[in-house]
Amino acid sequence: MQWLASFVMRGRSQAVMATSVLAMLSMVMPPLSLLSSASVALITLREGRNTGLQVIGLSLLACVVLSTIVLGSPAPAIGLALLLWFPMWVLGQVLREMRSLGFAIQSALLFGLMTIGYFYLQSGDPIADWQEIFASLANSFTEAGLYKAVESQQLVDELARWMTGFFAASYVLQLVASLLLARWWQSLLYNPGGFQQEFHQLRLSKSLAYVGAVLAVVSLLDASGDLLRYLMVVLMAAYLVQGLAVAHGTVKLLGLNRAWLIGVYIMLVITGPQMMVLLSMLGLADIWMNFRAKAASKMSTGD
Repeated sequence: MQWLASFVMRGRSQAVMATSVLAMLSMVMPPLSLLSSASVALITLREGRNTGLQVIGLSLLACVVLSTIVLGSPAPAIGLALLLWFPMWVLGQVLREMRSLGFAIQSALLFGLMTIGYFYLQSGDPIADWQEIFASLANSFTEAGLYKAVESQQLVDELARWMTGFFAASYVLQLVASLLLARWWQSLLYNPGGFQQEFHQLRLSKSLAYVGAVLAVVSLLDASGDLLRYLMVVLMAAYLVQGLAVAHGTVKLLGLNRAWLIGVYIMLVITGPQMMVLLSMLGLADIWMNFRAKAASKMSTGD
């Protein structure tokens, strides 16, 4: 993808073109939204907040015109700017100023909290809203003979209890993925190998681990603590990223074959939530234990 990063950094007009075209294409192919967001983050990381805002403004103007012509409404373009570009501009500026990938990832959690707040502002009972959305799903399960009516409703009720948290965590992970992609692009162009070292050394603050531990205990003791459960799920998104950093760093440190990492990502695809939870627990434990530093110490002493 170095050619795309090079194109974005060739000038403001090229950055606007890449950002807006990828954004419009993402309405048909959603994964392309990661590339559009990463373009905003890259230009912000390298050129600063003013240039980043200019690219966002011009890209928004272009997308509003295209969206109005093609879709008959400017709303999708405005939604892209609010949900993807502006958060990436903020995170890009945070990373540029603080020079800490861990701090930038922790900052992304604020957008997850804002997402949860949005659901509560829209409705005082997000669970009821999700139950209504999934009502047709329960009927489909029953009609297909997969579950009895009672079992289908129980499954939908359980999904509804978690969906607000899952939605917010997914949003955080999308922002973090775009930020990591932008940082990688920046490394490819201006500091080869820098991103790998930065990601392998990624560590979140211990305060985040303490908050997660408290939320986990309280949410387990209080079965009605839906908000606490949502907060815990969002925090797990950050732990997941650190868990992946531990996996990458350990493979590099021990000189293992990259097939180990391929296996990790295959398991993420196959097992989904189970592997995510496992990596999140690894990331959480690493905040206290610092497995990579201990492994490096043992290797240096020959133990």
